[in-house]
Amino acid sequence: MKKQDFIGKSILVGFTWIDQDDNVLEQCSAFGTITHIDDHMLYFDCGDGEEVTIPFDPEHIERSDPALIYNLHNPQKTITGVDFTSEWTIYHSPED
Repeated sequence: MKKQDFIGKSILVGFTWIDQDDNVLEQCSAFGTITHIDDHMLYFDCGDGEEVTIPFDPEHIERSDPALIYNLHNPQKTITGVDFTSEWTIYHSPED
């Protein structure tokens, strides 16, 4: 897909933070509309004035069926109409 094919589509992104001992520190999700993509980053608007960015890597972005229902835990809400999903794991170094 070309970058412009993502613009205006919705994305649900899951984030997991892991410590140096592989313990899950936190998990959360962000949902919004993709506003633009540059050479390295994908930007999306969560609708509450917050813009979220993730690395633009089409191999980490999957198509979703907009009819699916996602029940999120953090924040706690139900989402439908998702065009794309992406999952990211952030590993903390011992210095963090």
